[in-house]
Amino acid sequence: MEGKTMSELMTTDLHIQKQLRMEQVLKINQLAKSYSGQIYLLTNKKHIVDASKLPSLMAFLLTLKNGQPLKIIIDGYNPASMMQELEEIYAIRSVRFSKQVWHPAVKVKI
Repeated sequence: MEGKTMSELMTTDLHIQKQLRMEQVLKINQLAKSYSGQIYLLTNKKHIVDASKLPSLMAFLLTLKNGQPLKIIIDGYNPASMMQELEEIYAIRSVRFSKQVWHPAVKVKI
């Protein structure tokens, strides 16, 4: 069976600091749908959702509180690569907010 990779299970813990934007939720869903394995999100209260099911994923993420721990479970081929892609999606928020600069002294003509 050389050249074939076995299915693996990988988990990681994540803390959602701020609610995810719709763009991020859609990217997570699209990633899960295109993956040959399964991606699940789990809270410490044992609520679990399949990330490839958009309505369930949206409802699940809307119920999360800021700072709530979340476990990501990836079951499939090359889960490390999938985990890296998910971490990049989650990191979009912090990167974008750190680059925003507000200049309160700037005058705007209306």
